[in-house]
Amino acid sequence: MPVDIRVEDTDLVGFSDLAKDGVKKAGKDFIKHIIAEANRLDVQRPTTHLTPAGHRPADRLLKI
Repeated sequence: MPVDIRVEDTDLVGFSDLAKDGVKKAGKDFIKHIIAEANRLDVQRPTTHLTPAGHRPADRLLKI
């Protein structure tokens, strides 16, 4: 199931089309980086390892 992240038009008032495209690209790049880092953290520890709160390390990174 895909995850859609939206930025409201009201948050981009005054942005040119070029700036809006830049925000979109930067957001996608940032999300890819976060996913890669979460996956890296998950690989470092066995999936059976949970924090005392019952979360995996990647869950802490993503504040789940």
